[in-house]
Amino acid sequence: MILDKREFGLFSSPRFFVEVCVIIKGMKEYVEKRNGGYYIKGKRVSLDSIVYSLRRGQSPKSTQESFPTLTLEEVYGGLAFYFANQEAVDAAILEDELGFERDLAASKKANPEWYRKMDLARQARKEALLEKA
Repeated sequence: MILDKREFGLFSSPRFFVEVCVIIKGMKEYVEKRNGGYYIKGKRVSLDSIVYSLRRGQSPKSTQESFPTLTLEEVYGGLAFYFANQEAVDAAILEDELGFERDLAASKKANPEWYRKMDLARQARKEALLEKA
């Protein structure tokens, strides 16, 4: 990444600009792209999972507690990546969601009897719970 000190308004402070460059150059990468999706680097946790937690209003600490293999630093790193690349990540998430909906529709078409039985079982369970209440 190449930075121009004019972007930071640091005309009179070249030392500060050099320090910012060193910090950015030395920043850890927390997210990697693999298998067509974004994941926390070296982990099996998808960036989607962290984004969904954010959308549900969970705090970073609560998100970290939901994914004990992640450190709080990795959660914040994932969030920083998301906000820096929000358009691309949101597009990837949307494509995954659309793919899931296509797969579900195809599965329902291929296995209508199974889905009918599952719907009946859900309805029976719901009725049983209502009777107890």
